[in-house]
Amino acid sequence: MNENDVVACLANILMIAGSDKKFTHQEQEIVEKVRLELGADDALLEQAVALVHGGNYQITPVGRFSDQVRNLEDMLLVSMADNTLAMEEKKEILHFAQQLKLTQDQINRMLAQTKALLKGAGCCNACGTPLDPSGNFCTECGAKIK
Repeated sequence: MNENDVVACLANILMIAGSDKKFTHQEQEIVEKVRLELGADDALLEQAVALVHGGNYQITPVGRFSDQVRNLEDMLLVSMADNTLAMEEKKEILHFAQQLKLTQDQINRMLAQTKALLKGAGCCNACGTPLDPSGNFCTECGAKIK
């Protein structure tokens, strides 16, 4: 991704984080984690913040399809940081997912994986299904949990 795409991805996440009018410590941590994963310096984050605070920014898919899906995963993660998907967050995320032409089943699976990740349960390496932390095998595909 080029720098403009990185700024837009960060702005998308910031829009979701602020859509419920709260910006929690957990959301700040997730934004910082994503910033580092994207290789964005503080200046690029500041550009994203300026876009969002400009008041006219619309959440937009950018980059390759895989980048767009990853951005959606990050938006889900930041929206669920407080264990609640607020109506404003849900509306924006669904609109973004529809732009990617994802099915409702795919969206539900991503949401379940996000919830599992936040609970620390993790997901099956073989099929991606959220895991029961007390189980020894994946309930979906039967793979052994390591």
